[in-house]
Formats: sequence, structure tokens, C-alpha cells
Amino acid sequence: YKGWAHGLRKAGYATDRKYPQKLLALIDRYQLDKYDRVVLGTGKMVKKEPKEYDYKIHVVQKGDTLYSISKRYFVSIPELMKLNKMSNSNLAIGQKLTVKSEKIK
Repeated sequence: YKGWAHGLRKAGYATDRKYPQKLLALIDRYQLDKYDRVVLGTGKMVKKEPKEYDYKIHVVQKGDTLYSISKRYFVSIPELMKLNKMSNSNLAIGQKLTVKSEKIK
């Protein structure tokens, strides 16, 4: 499905240059790829490829919130908090947060 997301953009069906990332984030957030795993008529599950991620550091700026950061990097707030071992949603200006983005193959 990843190839299709990028293919739709290249073919001109999506004008937003971030369309592939937004589509893939929605598929991941709602686990829509689980519907791709069953091969019709066989009842067998197809093995899912493990994901690879790039990790980056985001330095918190004035006005940043977990919500705004999560939207910028297409990651959920709970996932962002878990990745940074946060017990609450408080942020400090200059705080460094690890964020991940899916590698594009």
C-alpha cells in the first residue's frame, strides 16, 4: 500500500505534496492494513513486513504542544510520550524530543 500512496501523488490524483505521508499515517493510526493480511478464499494470514523508522530530534519551541508535534510528525500523542518516556504532557522550551518517521523504501 505504501507504493500506491506515493504512486497516487506521482500520477496527479493527489495535489497535496504530503498526501502519501498523511495517507500512510491514517492507515497506521487506524491499522487499516490489517484488512490486507487475509488472502481472500484461503483463510490464511499474510506476514506483515516489519517497519523501519528514521529517528529525529525535535527541539520544543514556544507554542509547541504534544498535539502540534504529533500532527507535524504523523505520530499519536501516546506514542510520542512513550518514545520519550514522558509521564505527563508538560513541555519546556528547548526540550529535546525524539520523533520517528517511517523510512520510505
